[in-house]
This record gives sequence, C-alpha cells and structure tokens, in this order.
Amino acid sequence: MSSTLLAADAAALRTSSRKRPHISYIEDEHFDEDGIDADETTQTEDIYDYEDEDDGTYGKKRTSKTKRAKVARAFAKPRKDKKVKPFRFLDLSAELRNRIYEFALVEPSELTLVARTKNYRRGIVRGAIDVAETSRHYGKKYRYRYYDCRIEGHDKDESEEPKNDERSLVPNLLAVNRQIREEASSYLYKQELILEDTNALHIFLACIGPSNRELLTDVTIRGWGVGRGTMKGYNFSALTMLQGCTNLQSLRFECSLDRYLDSASLARQIYRDGVFFLEAIGDAQGRYDAAVDVVQLGDWHFDPSKRNGWYGKNTGESAEVITQKRRSEFEAELRRLLARGARR
Repeated sequence: MSSTLLAADAAALRTSSRKRPHISYIEDEHFDEDGIDADETTQTEDIYDYEDEDDGTYGKKRTSKTKRAKVARAFAKPRKDKKVKPFRFLDLSAELRNRIYEFALVEPSELTLVARTKNYRRGIVRGAIDVAETSRHYGKKYRYRYYDCRIEGHDKDESEEPKNDERSLVPNLLAVNRQIREEASSYLYKQELILEDTNALHIFLACIGPSNRELLTDVTIRGWGVGRGTMKGYNFSALTMLQGCTNLQSLRFECSLDRYLDSASLARQIYRDGVFFLEAIGDAQGRYDAAVDVVQLGDWHFDPSKRNGWYGKNTGESAEVITQKRRSEFEAELRRLLARGARR
C-alpha cells in the first residue's frame, strides 16, 4: 500500500509540473512566437513604404511597387481615344451662323483696301491710306511736290494712321461650301469699302468676279489719277468695270478730281470717265438719271473755304450757300448729260 501511495504522489508531481505556465527569460520580444505574424506584416509594409529593393536576404532584391508600375505602364498598350463626331457648323441656327459671319467678315469701323504687287501679281490687301487735305489737293497723297501737304503748313499727324483695333477677317470662310458662300457673301461685300485710288478699285473689281460685283452697295474712292502718267488711265477703266455693280447705292469720291474745275466741268469729267457705269445704273433702276443719286462728291469740291478755285469768290454769300449752289449745279449738269445720252 505504501508503494501505491508513493507512485500516486510521483504521478501528481509530474502532472503539476507540466501544467505550470511557460516562462520565457528572453528580453527581446522580436522572437516572440505570438508576435511573429504581426512583425512580418509590419516589416513588409516598411519595406514597400521606403521603396527599399533589399528584402533583408543576401543575393536577392525585390522590385518596388513604383518601379513595377512604371514598367507596366511602359509595356501597356496605348488606350484608343474615343471617336468624337465633329460638330457640323450648318447644324447651328440661322441666327448663330449670321452672328459668326458678322464677326468673321465685317469690319466695324471701315474696310480700307490698297493695291499691292507680290511675285509680279497685282492684288488687294487691307492697309491704311495716307491722305492729305489742303487747298491744292484732297485725298490720297501723291509724290508730286505741289501735292505735298507740308506746303500748307500741315504735318503728317493729320493723315490717317493705321488702326490697332482692326478685326482679323476670315474671307476664306466663303470657300468652305456653296451654302456658306451664298449665306455669307453679302456680309463681306455689302459693307462700306474704301479704295486707295482708281487703280485699287480696278484690281479689286477684277479679283472679285461678276457675281460678287452685284453685291457691292457702298464704295468710296480716295485717289484720282491725274497728270499724263498711267494712273490717269485707270479712272476710265475702273469706272467702266463698275457697270456690273448695278446694286450700288453710293459711289463717293473723297478725293480731288481737279482743283481748277467748276461744278459743270466736274460733272462732265465724271460723265466722260463713267458713262457706261452711269447708264447701267439707269437701266437697272428704270430711270435714266438714277446715277445722280448714287454719285457723290466730297464737300472739298464745292466749299470755297477748302480750295483755292478761281470761281465763286467775292459774291458776298456764305460758304454754306455757295456749297449747296455748286452741288446743285453739278447734279443738274450730270442729269442733262444723262438725258442727252438716253435720247440717242
């Protein structure tokens, strides 16, 4: 019996020693079995956060996420852009299209055109017109000394200067298609056009063609050919080409034809150089004298205070009365010449 008790006590001692809690005497918690998984996760995140290519083992490197992303982007197939249908200009409403035509083809102030030669080809471009107004000459400046505005004490500051606020016109818009040309041509050609001289007018009419000549409504000429040179011949040529402009409402001569001509002589000069145009206007409007309302001369030709003509002086009348009387004489003489031509 004593031997049985000794065996039971020994078994109890062994059992109690196994059930005692495990005690670790290692101070470094890095090797704790309970925190191994958590440490591995933390170390992995630290490696990627610092973009360290060394994973802690000899002879092996791990590629960072940033580098892998760059390589993936380099070898990735380019994305195809989505096909977007182009917007059709003609799908806009008529009001919006007209507004666009106005911005693209109309000069708000005035459209001045001058003659230029490029590559031996004559053409028309936008440009400033240098003009003078003295008792000897009015209109585009010429190279003759007696037309120089400095003779009368005027300096160059009184001449027209180029404007910086010019709108950039896009006449190529008319070449897109037939519908746009039919809708927008009137915006370009029905505005006020100021030509440098009769040479520029001749070139301009030759360039635009017969269909666009019918759209012209307002033309101003700033230079008249004088002397015995070739420029004088453009007066008749340019006015003859105007016979296709049957819808013209105003042909204004803001230039001196001749400082020694009286009102009747001015009418004869206009009739001699522009007879075909004057008769074409009468045929189109059904009145032989319809061109009298179209042709307009500047006040310089009739105002005695602006020119040193020999006629009309010492009459005792005011400048306004003389101006109106001379203008009436000009219109009466031009109407008489047109009536005589209509009776032929």
